[in-house]
This record gives sequence, C-alpha cells and structure tokens, in this order.
Amino acid sequence: MKLNVKLSVVIAILCMLWVTLVKSDIPCAAREVANRSVLCVCTKDYCDTVTRDVPVAGKYVSYVSSEDGLRFNKSSADLRSYDGTSSGATLILDPETKYQTINGFGGAVTDSAAINWKNLSDPTLMQHLIDSYCGDSGIQYNMLRVPIGGTDFSVRGYTYNDLPVDDAALSNFTLAYEDYEYKIPMIKACMAAASAPVHIVSATWSPPAWMKTNNALRGYSRLRKEYLQTYVDYHYKFMEKYAAENISVWSVSISNEPIDGTSGYDKINTLGWSYDYMAEVAQRMATTFRNSTFKDVKILAADDQRYTLNIYWTTLVLLYPDVVDYFDGVAIHWYLNKVTPASTVTAIMKDYPDKFVISTEACNGALFTDTIVDLGSWSRAEDYFVDILENLNTNLIGWIDWNMCLNG
Repeated sequence: MKLNVKLSVVIAILCMLWVTLVKSDIPCAAREVANRSVLCVCTKDYCDTVTRDVPVAGKYVSYVSSEDGLRFNKSSADLRSYDGTSSGATLILDPETKYQTINGFGGAVTDSAAINWKNLSDPTLMQHLIDSYCGDSGIQYNMLRVPIGGTDFSVRGYTYNDLPVDDAALSNFTLAYEDYEYKIPMIKACMAAASAPVHIVSATWSPPAWMKTNNALRGYSRLRKEYLQTYVDYHYKFMEKYAAENISVWSVSISNEPIDGTSGYDKINTLGWSYDYMAEVAQRMATTFRNSTFKDVKILAADDQRYTLNIYWTTLVLLYPDVVDYFDGVAIHWYLNKVTPASTVTAIMKDYPDKFVISTEACNGALFTDTIVDLGSWSRAEDYFVDILENLNTNLIGWIDWNMCLNG
C-alpha cells in the first residue's frame, strides 16, 4: 500500500481510532528530559519490548509513538467502512495496487558501534541491545551495513592490506582486530537474535593508500590504473574472509561517498573517481563476482547523497551505457535531502525499472552547525520518520540508519 502522510497525521489518525488493547509488551521505562520527549531506559533487569501481532480478518493492529511519551503503544480494533462524517484526516488503503517489495531496515555495525556494544557493563545489557534491534521482541532489523576496513568512526586509520606496498596480489590481505573482536561478534549476535536472514550491506571508504594517486587514506584521490582489478579483488577477499566466518555479504558498493574523494574533502577516509575508472571497475566487479561463488552479491552504484545521482548514475550511464548491466541497484544517503527532493530519485530511476534503490546511511547531528547529541529530541524522530516515508513513497526497497550505538 502507498501512504503519503506525515507523522503528525498518522499519530492523530491512530489516536482518534476506537481501540482495544491486545497482548501487552514490556512498556518503556520513561525518563523525562526537560523541554524534550521522554527517553526509554534499559537496564540489565528491565528493558522494554515490542512484539508483532498478526491481525485476524476484519481487524487491524496499530503501533503509536508520540511526542507526549507513547512508545510503540500497541492496540487493535475492527476495520470499519468510512462513512464520510469524520472531520479528521483519512487514510485510503488500496491493497490491490502493488509497489516495490521492501527488503528491510537496519543500522551500521561500524567500529565505534561494535566497540560501544562490547563495552557495555553486563552481558545481559549487551543482549538487550541486540534484541531491541534485531530480535523478535525489538524492531527486527534485517539489514546491517558493514564498512570494509576503517572509517571516520574508527579509532585508527587502517585497511586490510596496508603492507606490503604495491602488493597487487594482496598477499597480506587480513581482516583487522576490529573485525574479529568487535564487528563480527556483533553481527553474529544480531544474526542469532533475528528470525529472518540478515543482509550484509558493505562498502569501502578507502582501499590501501598504495592503490591511490595521493598515497593516503584521505583527501583528493583516484585509483592508480594498475590497481583497478586489485581493487575488485580486495572486495572479493573481504567476502571470502566473512564467508569463512559464516557471514554472507548481500551487497557491495563501488565505494562509500565518492564525491568526498573527488572534491578533496579530507575529514574521512575516501576515494575519488573518474567516470572511466568507475565504469571499468563496475565491469570488472560484475565479471569477477558473477563468475564466482559470489554471483548473487548485489553491486551498488553511487552510495552517496541523493543529489549525486545525476553524477554517479545519469552522467555515468550517458557516457558508458553498458554500465547499466553491471549494477544491480543504486544506494543513496540522506544528508542534504532537504535541498534535494525525493522526487529526484523517481525522475532519474523511472527508466530503469529493473534497478532497485536503497538508502544506506542516515544520522542526525552530522552537520557542523548541529548539536551532536540531543537526547529526547522529537524533531529528530520526525526527521527519520518523514525521510523513511518519503523514500518508501519513491519506491526504495530499504532504509539503513548509521551507527547502531554511540557513547555521545
């Protein structure tokens, strides 16, 4: 069904319905925040839950969160025909009209997120966090974004083959301590808690510095021509190493936020691209992956802000038409979405109905002018809700949050 409504309207409609309570969950242990909405406090002895009730014919189940303090407040009632007398907003549901299949929702298992999870004071708290995200008593994440190597949310700069330099054979490719000690355990904990398969969405921020023209992890750069296939093999070896840990990779992006390395932004690990190299690497990825045990892994274009679709899809395809065959879909991020409407995605991708679009990164507090931590901010919850709904209404198949847990 297609819903074009905003959060305030949804809450108003649901709150006006005549409802009866269904099977109860463990409620939020609310903590008041001055001039803000409430927080739900989770301890080793008490943690709120939300479970699914499948409605029987003629009934519905609703889940309501509100600025006043409701958190996944579950209720059920009879479906009734609209009689035209209501003065409130109206949702029109047309279950016969089919849109995209939703693959899922999730968050990112960065070094920081996994370190914070591992540093929780009690194993029960660690499990509560996992269950809240991935379990049937939580919001059932089934997509996890996993960086290939270090990011701006790592405690150090690293890749999986820093030495020896100019190692085209990747003879020293090795997962990092951060993978084995933090990220992989967190991923496995989510997989164990989930009742559905968990899709691993992966991307490289920067390959080893010796593969790049600037010989550094950050700043303006390109791949060195002699390492185009090595870059592809770098991703292949990552998938092999994770497969050895019984973790299957669902998708690989051409790289994370290529606009940063192209513009010279030097605050995060990044890699810039020329159109010809991007097209060639996409072709090499498709050839390498699809003729291997990883033939079902999705190859994603862009993985950057919505406005860059004109760069990393429209222009790329115009210059290299065959590149369409190498990509399975397009990944976008939410930063600057307020100046680039969701309709941009529809306008650009309408001619490519066999290519999916997925939102792979979002977070509040990322801009230089933002308050980084704003506990109890309801406006930030609304930002998430509106962005998710706008994306679903433009046929995206999933939405992934950024770091799953930070420490402020």
